[in-house]
Amino acid sequence: MAKNKQAALAVFNVTWRLLVICLAVAALVALVFEITKGPIAEGEITRKKEAVRAIFPESDTMEEGKTQLKDSRVNVVYDVADADGIFIGWCVDYVGTSEYGGDVSMMIGVDPNGKVVGLQVISHAETFIDRYTDDKGMYTGIGLPYGVDISAGATMSYNAVRNAITAVEELFADLVKVVPPVTDEPGEAEDDPALQSAFSEAEVTMFFDNVASFSEPSVAFNSPVRAVCVVKDDEADVLGHCIKISAGGGRNGRIELLVARADSGDVIGVQVLEHYENSMEFYVDENGCFDLAQDVQVGATVTYDAIRAAVAVVKNMDLGGAV
Repeated sequence: MAKNKQAALAVFNVTWRLLVICLAVAALVALVFEITKGPIAEGEITRKKEAVRAIFPESDTMEEGKTQLKDSRVNVVYDVADADGIFIGWCVDYVGTSEYGGDVSMMIGVDPNGKVVGLQVISHAETFIDRYTDDKGMYTGIGLPYGVDISAGATMSYNAVRNAITAVEELFADLVKVVPPVTDEPGEAEDDPALQSAFSEAEVTMFFDNVASFSEPSVAFNSPVRAVCVVKDDEADVLGHCIKISAGGGRNGRIELLVARADSGDVIGVQVLEHYENSMEFYVDENGCFDLAQDVQVGATVTYDAIRAAVAVVKNMDLGGAV
C-alpha cells in the first residue's frame, strides 16, 4: 500500500511539473507572438509593396479590396495607380500550385486590358523554379510567345507559373467586355487605337469566301470568349461570325483559338493562334488549322479535349443572327 502511494505521488509530482512547464512555454510563445506580429505584418506589407513596384515601377498607390476576384487562390487584389492617381493596372497576390513542391506564392501584375505584364515569385519550395526567374524572382517569360522554354526536369515548376498566368488572365476576362464597333471608313480605324479590329483580313478570309466586310458589333460577352466579329458579303448578308476564344484545360496552359461559325450555327473552321502544348502537331496543319473531323490521338487527349470544349462553347453561343 505504501509503495503504491509513493508511486502515485511520484507520478503526480512529474505530471504537475510537466504541466507547469507546458503552461510556461505556451505563455512564452504567446508573448513572442504578440511582440513579433506587428513587425511581421509590417514586413508582409513592405514585401507586397516591393513586389508591386517591381512589376509597376511607376506605381505610387495600391488600393486593396476595390476589385474582387472569386477564387480561393487569390489572397487579395490591389488596384495600382501612378503619382498622378491614374490607374495603371492590378496586382494579384496569388498562390499557385506545383505537383512537385506544393504552393508557389506570387505577385502577378495585370494591365488595364487584362493581360499579365509581370510576375514575381515570392516564396516556394521548388528546386528548379529559379531556371525561369531572375535574381529578383521575376519570371522572365513575360511577352514571349510560349514563355521561357521548358527546362529538362523542371516541367512542374514551369507549369506552376504558366498555369497561374492563364488562370489570372481568365479571371480578369470574366469581367464583361464590350467591344467598340469598328468603322467601315478606311483609315479611321488605324487613326484611333480604340477602334482597331481584333481580327485581320487574313484571319477572316481563311474560312469565309466572298467577304466584303467584317466588323465587331457592340455586344457584351464573357470569358473564355475574347472577341467576336460578324462577316458579311457584298450584299450585306451575314455569312457568319469569327470568334476568338481561350481554350482552358490544356496540359501546359491556355490555347488561343480563332473559330469560324457559319450563320447556320455550324462551326466550319478552327485555327490555333497560340499554345504551349507538346502534342498540338497531331491536330493542326502548317497553317495551324485544326481538323474538325479527326479523332483524338493517343497521348494527346488533353489537347484535343480543350479544343473540342472551346468549339462546343462557340457552337452554343447566342449571336442573335444577322447584325
